[in-house]
Amino acid sequence: MPSCAQDNAFGPSSTCRPLDFTLYFEQTILSLSPDVIFLALAIVRLVYLRGRKRVVSASALGYVLLGLKLAVGALLGASTITSLVYSLDPQVVSASLSLAAQILQILVVVPLTALLVFEHLRTITPSTLIITYTFIKGLFSAAIMRSSIQNDGPEGPTSTTALLALVCGSYFVICLIELFGKPHALVDKNIPHVSTTSFVSKSLYLWLFPLLWTGRKKTLTINDCGSIPQAMTALASTNPLLRVLLSAPKSKHYLLRSSLTAFPLLFLSPIVPRILLVLAAYMQPLLASRMITFVGDTKQTAERGWALVGGFVLTYALIFLMTSVYWEKVFNCAVRYRAALVGNIYDKTLRLSAASGREVGGGVASTYMSVDVERVCQGLETMHEFWAAILSVALGVALLYSQATWPAFFPLVITALMIYVAGRVSKGVGAAHNAWLGGTDKRVKFLTSVISNFLPTKLSQYEEVFAQRAAELRANEMKGARSFYFNITITGTLATTAWAACSLSVLGPYAALLAHGHGIGALDPQRIFTIAATMNLMSPPLTAISSSMPQLRAAYASLKRIEKYLLFEERGGGGREGEDVGEGGAVKEGGKERSQDESISATSPIVLRSASFSWAADKPAFLGPLTLDLTPGYLHICAGPVASGKTLFLLSLLGESVLTQGTFVPPSATSRIAYAAQDPFLIAGTIRENIVFGQAFDEAWYQMVLTACALEGEVEGMAAGDGTLVGEKGATLSGGQRQRVSLARAVYARAPWTLLDDTFSSLDAETEKHVFEGLFGLKGLLRNKSVVLVTHNSRHLRSANDILIFKAGSIEYHGSVDDIVAAGYEFAQEPHHQKEQETDAKVKDTEVPLKSKAHVAEKERAEAPIAAPSLGFTPYIFWLRMAGWRGALICGGLFVLTGFVRLGLQVYLQEWSTSNGRHIGSWVGGYAALTVATMVAIALGMVAYSILLTGRLGESIHNAELRGLLQTSPSYTTRNPVGRIINRFSQDIFMVDLEFANAMFNFVYSSVLLAGSVVFVLIPTPWLTLVIPFLGALYWLIVSFYLKTSKQFQQLTMASKSPLYTSFSTTLTGLATIRQVPSSALKVENYFRDQVQEYLDQSQIPFYYRFAGIRFLRAFLALISFVLATGLSILAVGLRHTTSPSALGLALASLTSITGQLTGILMNLSALENGSVGLSRIHELATLPREEDVAEARPETGATTPVEKPSLEKEKDDKPVVHGAVEFRDVRLRYESAKPPAVNGVSFSVAAGQKIGICGRTGSGKSSLIMALFRAVEPVLLTGDVLLDGVDTKTMRLAELRDSMSLVAQSPFIWHAPLRHNLDPNGTHSDKELWTALEKVDLHNAVAELPNKLETLLDDGGSLSGGQCQLLCLARVLLRRRPIVVLDEASSSLDTNTDRKIRDIIRTDLSNCTVFAVAHRIETIIDFDTIIVMEDGVVAESGSPKSLLGRSGGKFAALAASQGITNI
Repeated sequence: MPSCAQDNAFGPSSTCRPLDFTLYFEQTILSLSPDVIFLALAIVRLVYLRGRKRVVSASALGYVLLGLKLAVGALLGASTITSLVYSLDPQVVSASLSLAAQILQILVVVPLTALLVFEHLRTITPSTLIITYTFIKGLFSAAIMRSSIQNDGPEGPTSTTALLALVCGSYFVICLIELFGKPHALVDKNIPHVSTTSFVSKSLYLWLFPLLWTGRKKTLTINDCGSIPQAMTALASTNPLLRVLLSAPKSKHYLLRSSLTAFPLLFLSPIVPRILLVLAAYMQPLLASRMITFVGDTKQTAERGWALVGGFVLTYALIFLMTSVYWEKVFNCAVRYRAALVGNIYDKTLRLSAASGREVGGGVASTYMSVDVERVCQGLETMHEFWAAILSVALGVALLYSQATWPAFFPLVITALMIYVAGRVSKGVGAAHNAWLGGTDKRVKFLTSVISNFLPTKLSQYEEVFAQRAAELRANEMKGARSFYFNITITGTLATTAWAACSLSVLGPYAALLAHGHGIGALDPQRIFTIAATMNLMSPPLTAISSSMPQLRAAYASLKRIEKYLLFEERGGGGREGEDVGEGGAVKEGGKERSQDESISATSPIVLRSASFSWAADKPAFLGPLTLDLTPGYLHICAGPVASGKTLFLLSLLGESVLTQGTFVPPSATSRIAYAAQDPFLIAGTIRENIVFGQAFDEAWYQMVLTACALEGEVEGMAAGDGTLVGEKGATLSGGQRQRVSLARAVYARAPWTLLDDTFSSLDAETEKHVFEGLFGLKGLLRNKSVVLVTHNSRHLRSANDILIFKAGSIEYHGSVDDIVAAGYEFAQEPHHQKEQETDAKVKDTEVPLKSKAHVAEKERAEAPIAAPSLGFTPYIFWLRMAGWRGALICGGLFVLTGFVRLGLQVYLQEWSTSNGRHIGSWVGGYAALTVATMVAIALGMVAYSILLTGRLGESIHNAELRGLLQTSPSYTTRNPVGRIINRFSQDIFMVDLEFANAMFNFVYSSVLLAGSVVFVLIPTPWLTLVIPFLGALYWLIVSFYLKTSKQFQQLTMASKSPLYTSFSTTLTGLATIRQVPSSALKVENYFRDQVQEYLDQSQIPFYYRFAGIRFLRAFLALISFVLATGLSILAVGLRHTTSPSALGLALASLTSITGQLTGILMNLSALENGSVGLSRIHELATLPREEDVAEARPETGATTPVEKPSLEKEKDDKPVVHGAVEFRDVRLRYESAKPPAVNGVSFSVAAGQKIGICGRTGSGKSSLIMALFRAVEPVLLTGDVLLDGVDTKTMRLAELRDSMSLVAQSPFIWHAPLRHNLDPNGTHSDKELWTALEKVDLHNAVAELPNKLETLLDDGGSLSGGQCQLLCLARVLLRRRPIVVLDEASSSLDTNTDRKIRDIIRTDLSNCTVFAVAHRIETIIDFDTIIVMEDGVVAESGSPKSLLGRSGGKFAALAASQGITNI
C-alpha cells in the first residue's frame, strides 16, 4: 500500500517525503517512459544492424568484453524478475502502475541483451542508445531506490531496496562496459581512434588527451596525430560536392546552392545543440534571480536552496554538454567543407582552358586554398553564431519583459538599427574585401614570378628593385585592408557598446515609469541585477550580430571568388565559333554533332579545313586559316621565326586553344597524344616519376627510352639513380637534362601521336644527334610513328616526311624538303651530311635495354620545424618592433581606458541599486554619459589599432620578410620549394593581417575586463577567494597542457598546406602536358588527382586536430563555468545569513559575465598563440642569414695578386668603374661539400671587350663557370681566384660585382609586372629609349600591336612567345648597359635568322662589352674572339675559333663539324 495518499497521484513532488517524487510519477515517468522509448528505438536499431557485417575479430579480448556484457545483462534480468516477485508482497509499498512498470522492465531486458550482442559485433563505436538508456535508467532507478529507502522503517533497508540497488548497479555497470569500447578487438586496426570512441569520450575529449599529453613532451609530426574520420578525408568530402557541381545549372548562387544540396545535414547539424545552448544560457539569470530572492528571504527552507543548487548543476552541465556537441558539429562541418572546396578547386583546375589557366597563374593557389577557403570556413562558424545571436536577443527581451514590462522591447529597436547599420557597412566590407584579396593576388603573382627566378634575381642585383615593387603592391593591397578595417571598426564599435545602449534603453524608461507610479516593482537589487545579468548574457549576442555581418559578407565574398573560379572557361568549351569538339571527341560542324564512328577512325589523319585559332575566347585569331591533313605515321616538322605560331599550332592540336572558325578534326577518342612542352614541365618528384608519369611501369621499355634520350649514363651516375629528386621545376637538373626528361616522358607514353615543342634546344650537338637518331633513326623509338616536331635546327628537315614553315600565324611553305626548296625556302644544310643509315650504327641499339640498378626513390625533405630563435616571446617582440613601441603603448593605453570605462558601468549599477529609488533622473543621466564615454573610448581604441597600427604593421612585416628572403643565399630556394616559400607570403601574412590582429585586440581588451570583473566580484564576496587557487591550478593546466600542443597543430597545419600549393601551381603550369588528349589524360589526371588527395588528406589531419583542440578548450572553459556556478551557489546557500542580496546579486551578475570573459580570453589567447606561429614563420624568413659576403666582413685590402690599385676605380658618385677584363686562376666550384667539383682547376684570362664563347656537352660545367663569375655559391664552395680588372672579386662587395654584369639566362627571366617594368626595372629610361631597344631586338612591331603596349601585364603566358620573351631579356641588357654581359644559352629557343640578329647586336651595340656566351649552337659563337671548350669541369680546349677549327681531332672542331661547320 502507498506510504501516503498522494503516492497514487501524478504529483510530481511528494508532500510526505522531502525533495522526492510521488510513486506514481516514478513508475510512469522514471520507469515506463524510458522503457517504452528504448523498446521502440531498439527494434529499429536491431533491424538496421541485421544487414551489417561483422567488424570485431575473433579475439580473446572481443569475447571477454561480450561475455561481460551478457553476464551483467543476465544479472539485470534476474534482479528485475526477483524484484517483481518481492513486489507482489502486500506489505511492499507500491503505486497502481508498479506491476506494469516492472513487467515492461523485464521484457526490455531481452532486446537490450540482443542489442548488446549486435552492437558489439557489428559496429565500431560504443552504442549511444545503450549508453544513454542505461545511464538514464540507472539514475531513475536510483531515485526510485531513494524513495524506497525513505519508505523503509527504522529497522533499515528492506529486501526490495536491496534488489533496487542491484538493478540500479546493473544498469550503471552495463553503461560503463559499453563506454569502454573495443578498438583493440576490431578487424580494421587503422580506424581513427576518435571514430571508435563513445559520444561521452568525444564530449569529454578523453580520446584527445593522449595526443595532447604527447605534444607536451615532444615535437609532433603528422604521423603522431594518426588518421581522421573517413567522412573528413579528401575523397569522401570532394565527391558529393563534385557530383552536384557537375550536374547543377550555372545559375546565381551556383556554389552555395550546390553546397547545400550536397551537405544538407552537415550544415544543419549544429542547429539543435545551439538552440539548447541558448535556452540553457538564459536559465542562468532566472536561477540567479531565484537565488537572490532565496538569500534575501530567511523564511524559505534550506531544501529550496539546495534545489536551486541542483538547478545550477543541471543548467551548467547542459551548457557543458551542448558546448561540446555544438562545436563538434560546427568544426566537423568546417573541416569537411574545407576538403570539399579545396578538392573541387583542384578538380576544376584540371578542366580549365589554357587561357583560363594563364589568367589564374600558379601564384594565386595559396590565395584560393588558404585565404578564401579559410575565410569561408570561418564564415560557417559565424553563420551559426549569427542566427543564435538573434534568438538569444529575442529570449533576452522576453526575460527582460518579466522584469521591466514594455521597456524590454527597446533593445529590439536598437538591435534592428544595429543590424541595419551593420548591413549597410558590410556592403562596404564586401567591396573592401574583394579589393584586398585582389591586391593579394597581384602581390602573390609577382612574388611567385620573382621567387621562381630567384637565382637570376640575385645575379642581376634586382633585390632592391623587386623589394620596392613588392612594397608598392603591398601598400596598394593594404589600402583595401584599411578600408576593410575601417568598416570593421564601425561595426565593432556598435557591437561593443550595444549592450550598454540596450541596458540604458531598459533602465531609463523603466525608471521613468517608476517616477510616475506605473512600474511593476522597485529597482531593488534583485530586479536591477536580474536585468544586469540578462544584459550581460545579451552582450555577446549583440556583439555577434554586429560583428558577424561583416565577417559573413567577407566569407560570402570569398565564396563568390571561389564560385567565379569554378565557373572559369573549361577546355573544349566556351567561346568557339564554327566547329567544336564535343564530348568524347565527337566533331561539331555547323551546329550538328557527328558521332566519333561517323567522323574519324583510330588511324585517320588530323584534319584542318580553314581553321583559325586564338589564344583565348576574348582574343582575335592569331593562327590560320589553315587547311591541311597531318598523316599518321609521318614525322611532321614545324619551323619558322620567333612568334610565328608554332607553339599555338601544337596547343591547337591538343585542344588547348580556341577554334574561332573552320573545321578541326582531332584524333579519335581512343587515340592518345603525348606532349613535351618548349619549357620542360617537371613535377617535384623523382626522375622515374617524371618519366612514367602515373602510367604502368614497363622496365624494358623504360630502359630503352632512357638510352634513346641519352639519359642512361647520367642517371646511373647519380647516387640515387632514377630515384633522384629533380626538385621544383627540375631545379637539381641541368637545362639539357630537364629537356631530355620531359622528352623521355612523351616517348615513354607510346602514344599514337607525339607533339614535341623545340625539345632539342638545350642539347649540345653531340647529344642532340644521339637523341635524334635514337628517336627517328632506322631503329628509333618514334620511327614511323605520328610525330609533330617543332625545331629551329634546319638540319633535321631532311628527316621529315612533311614540313610546315610558319610565318606570322600562317603556313608559308608546306611539303617535303624538295617541295619547300622548290617553292623558295632556304635553309642551312650540313655540307658533309651523312645519311641516317651511315650514322645510325653509332647509336646504341635501343632495342636492347640496359640493366638498371634497384630503384630507391628519394623522399622530399619535410618542412623543418620553426627554428628555436623564432619561438617563445620572439614573435611578439618582433610584432611590437614592427608596429613601433610608441604606437603599441598608445593603443594599449586606450584599451585599458576602454576596459575601465566599461567596468565603471557595472560599479555604477551597484551604487544605483542601493539608492532606494532616489534621484532616478540623475542616475539615468550618469549611466547615459558613461555609455557615450564607453562608445568614444572603444572607437578611439579600435581606430588607433585597426587602421593606424595594424595598417603599418601589414607593410612593415611583409617588407621585413621579403628583404630577409632576398638577402639570403640563392641556394635557399633549391632547398625549399617555391610553394613552401609562397605559403609564408600568403597564408602567414593573412593570419598576421587579420586573425592575429583581431586576437591581440580581443585578448588585451578582454583581459582588462576580466581583471576588473574579478576584483569587483571579490570585494563584496571575499569568500570567493577560496576558488582562486583551484582556478589558478586549472589555468596552469590548460596553458601547459593545451597551448603547446595547439601551436604544434597550427604549425603542422600551415606546413602541410605547402605541398598543396606547390601541386596546384605545378598543375596550372603543365595543364597541357597533364591532360594530353583525350583518354590518356585519364590515367595521368587521376595520378595528379590522387597525389593532391593524398596531400589534402595530410593537411586535413592537423587541421582536424587543431579544431579538436579548440573544441577541447571550449568544453574545458564550460567546465570551469560549471565549477564556478556550482561553487558560488553552494556558498550562497551555506552562507545565506552572512551574505547581502546586493553583494550576491553583483557576484551572480558578474558570474555570467566572467564565464563568458573567461571563455573569450582563453580562446583569444589560443588564437593569439596559434597566430604567433605565422609570425614565427615570418620572423624566420626575415632573419635568414645573409648571403655570405667576405668583402663586407673585412675592409677591402686589395687584390690577392700584385696590382697597382687595391680596388676598382671609383667615379665621382663612388660607383666603381669596371672595364671588363676577367681572369680565372685555378678556380674550383662545387655545389655541395660532399659532391665532386663542377668546375675543377679552370684558368684563363679575357681582355676587356672580348667576346668569349663557352661550349661543351651537357653537364660539362659551362653554366658553373658563370656561377663562379657571379660568386653565386657559398665562399667555402668556391676556391681559386676570379679577378675583375685585376681585382680579386672576393674583395668586392657582391652588390658591386653583380651590378657590373648583365645576364640573359637560359629560361626567360620575366616577372609578373607591366612590360615596361620588365624592360626597365629601375625606371630610369625614357619611352623613346625603350622603343629603340625593342626595335633593335626586332620586338617593336610585336609590342606595338599589343592593346596596352608598354603597359601590357606579362604573366604566365599569352602576351609574348617564349622566343620573344628571350628577346625582351636581351633588350633589357641593352638598356642596362653593363660592361660585362653573360648569355647563358640565350638563343637556344630562337630560329637561325633571329640568332643572326643577336650576333649582330653583340658585334654592334655590345661591341665595347666583355661578352660570355654559353652556347650549344656553334654558329652563335663562331665569330667570337675566344672559344672555351668545357669537359667534365675542366677546360678541354681554348683559343680562337679559327685555330680550334684547324686543330685535327680537336673537340671544338668535332662539335662544329657535327653542326655542319668546318671553317669560318
